[in-house]
Amino acid sequence: LQQPITAMHFVRRRGVNVVRSARSDLLELRCGNAVVKMPLLAEPLLAFIQANSEPFTTMDLPAIVDDRGKEAFIVRLVEEGILTVA
Repeated sequence: LQQPITAMHFVRRRGVNVVRSARSDLLELRCGNAVVKMPLLAEPLLAFIQANSEPFTTMDLPAIVDDRGKEAFIVRLVEEGILTVA
């Protein structure tokens, strides 16, 4: 990512359907053949992303984690191909 992540807008990648399933203390995101595991704490963040089709910033995410946690979450989903820079 070229610029500070807090200055960027993100959107769910077109055509990507994320299926969430909670297993024990983890969430599994299935995106195509990829499986991404995250802690259950990420549930509100994922719900926000699934509910929004408009571009958003890290600051728009629910405040369940600090700014560094939000940035790590966004970077992970960009790396996994779930989000893209708007």
